[in-house]
Order: sequence, then C-alpha cells, then structure tokens
Amino acid sequence: MTESKDINRAKTESLNGGNDQRADIEKKAALLLQKIQHFSGPLPSPEMLKEYNEILPDSAERIFRMAEKAQDHYEATERKLVELEIKKVPKGQNFAFIIAITGIIGAVVCAFLGQVTIGSIIGGATLISVVPYFIPGKRKKKENNDHKQNLEQMLQELEKEESK
Repeated sequence: MTESKDINRAKTESLNGGNDQRADIEKKAALLLQKIQHFSGPLPSPEMLKEYNEILPDSAERIFRMAEKAQDHYEATERKLVELEIKKVPKGQNFAFIIAITGIIGAVVCAFLGQVTIGSIIGGATLISVVPYFIPGKRKKKENNDHKQNLEQMLQELEKEESK
C-alpha cells in the first residue's frame, strides 16, 4: 500500500509540476510580443541604422554615402541615355526623309517613262512604309517596346565603355 501512495504522490507532484510549468509558459506567452516591420526604400529604417551604428560606428554615414553614390550613378547613366537618344532621333528622321523622297522621285520618274505599274508599286510602297509613322497611337506600343530594348542595349554599351 505504501507503494501505491508513493506512486499517487509522484503522479500528483508531476501533475502539479506540469501545471506550474504550464503556467510559466502561459506567462511567457502573454509577455511575448511579436514585432513585424515592413520598410521599403533604398535605405534601412532609422532603427536599423541605429543598430548598425551600435555595431560599427559611422556605418549609417557609410550607408548614406553608398546610397547617394548609387543614385548619382543612376542619374548619370540616365542622362547619357537621354543624350544618346536625342542624338539618334534626327539621324533617323533624316534617313527616313531621304528614303521617302527617293521613293517618290523614283515613282514619278517611272511614271514619266511609261512604267506606270512599277511607279505605282514604288510610290505605294514608299507611302505605306512612311505614313504609319505620322498616324498617332498606331505604333505607340511597339515603339515603346523597341525603345525599352534600345535603352537596355545602349546601357550595356555604356557599361562596356566605362569598363575599358
């Protein structure tokens, strides 16, 4: 009988100990606070900058300088791309004008020489290839995609030149 009393006492103590342990866990869970932060941008949040400075003095200043340097590089690259685009546009317009005038003159000459069919084909092809550029909105989407690809290609060329 003493054995069963000892076993019951051990069970009771373990249950009470389990309750004490459970109560401790519940207290800790009540005190546990979850902090979720979302910060977006080129720089860390002010709290993180403070923590960086605690780990390594002046690290926040270094992070700011790095962000400023990256921004300056981005702006310089954009400026170069815009300048290249500006230089490129008149050349394309001049070539398109030369091609259109040549096609029209060729069509007129063929018509005067009695080759009306050939003149019509040359004149029609010239107009069909040039007129869409003067109708707003028709080619806008394709031009935007082409423009984006051209900018990416020019950026790669600039990076190659800078690395030399």
